[in-house]
Amino acid sequence: MSNFGDRFVIFMFKKDKELRILILTHAYSNVISGGETVAAWELTKALAQRGIKIYVVSTFVKISKAKPHPNIKIYRVPFSQQARNFNQLDMFKTFLYSWPIIFLKKIDIIHLINTQGPHPFAYFKIKPFVSTADLEWDYQNPKFKNDLFYDKVRKKEEFGLDKKGYGFLDKILNKLAYYFFAFFKFNQLLPKSVDLYACRETKIIDYLKKQNYLSRTVFIPMGVDINKFNPKVEPVFNQKRDFTFLFVGSVAKRKGVEYIIKAFNVLSQRYKNIELLLVGPGAPSTVDYFKKMVIPNAKIRFVGEIVIDALPSYYVYSDVFVGPAIGSRFGIYKVAVEAMACGKPVILSRAYDTEAIGEEFGLWVEPGETDELVKTMEKFLKNPSLVRFKGEKAREYVVKNHSWSLLAGRMEKAYRLILK
Repeated sequence: MSNFGDRFVIFMFKKDKELRILILTHAYSNVISGGETVAAWELTKALAQRGIKIYVVSTFVKISKAKPHPNIKIYRVPFSQQARNFNQLDMFKTFLYSWPIIFLKKIDIIHLINTQGPHPFAYFKIKPFVSTADLEWDYQNPKFKNDLFYDKVRKKEEFGLDKKGYGFLDKILNKLAYYFFAFFKFNQLLPKSVDLYACRETKIIDYLKKQNYLSRTVFIPMGVDINKFNPKVEPVFNQKRDFTFLFVGSVAKRKGVEYIIKAFNVLSQRYKNIELLLVGPGAPSTVDYFKKMVIPNAKIRFVGEIVIDALPSYYVYSDVFVGPAIGSRFGIYKVAVEAMACGKPVILSRAYDTEAIGEEFGLWVEPGETDELVKTMEKFLKNPSLVRFKGEKAREYVVKNHSWSLLAGRMEKAYRLILK
């Protein structure tokens, strides 16, 4: 009887197996401020802090002086260029490069993060395979088709890739990748062979269920480092105008920048001491197009792309964040969550998953409706108490629902379930 009791106690207090996760990603950086890149960096850091061993294989790596967590080991695929999305060639490269790591490091799970797609490891099931699933831009949206196509043809210019071509080795590997994917018929954006989908939107979970996927799902929206992004950060500028609106993201038509400029032009004729900051990269031709839209008295500053560490000081400096994207419904906006973590209310297009947030923390507008955007921005201009109230509630909401430590705990639990 006592032996059984001893064995029971040992069983109850036995520690969980140390997890070893291989992360496949197209970009791993704490410098570039793109949403998917930040998500890869922050989620892996939070997982590593939980004692999980992380092995990152990426086609592009750029890290500032801050060292990665000791539990994170980074491998950059040789002869690869920076890319904002995993293409077929990158999938093929990470597939070839990862084999020795999987066996030498005794990997438990392979996780394709940042983007979904038909990665070969989803089909060659040497280890359980996890894929992050995100909604794609709907470039066929009939209402905004022309604007979205305008952005699509400028994507390479926007990300500084327009002058970069394939080298000799890449040309050979690109051909091999093409025939490899064609032969095995790897063509599903959301392969049914994936063991677990880490979904950034609840709409994807609903879709997978309706399509009779047997894959497990876990809801992992965009998170935020609530210690780095907080209301006590020093603002970026000492001198401040009466009211500042802030946009952070790609300065592009799909993000609704044209509509925020039009709306701010109208407000500038009614209010003298207000400003708009546009923070983020953009195709030079698109930025020039937007600059020509600004009327003489409108104080609009095109800041350009900045490093991640500088973002909190811009949020704290501003009064209200504005994200008027066009197109179909997306998930919870990464930069909106960051602004909320800094105690700022948000104005968001209903193209985003505003239902998941609730109007307690911001105000919503229909995509592409300039007049509605003017009225909504003016509502905050006229009500400083509304700015403070919604900002405080926004911070509380994000701390409870979007901290990376919370999401990493949810992700670890999902990992352990598929291993069982």
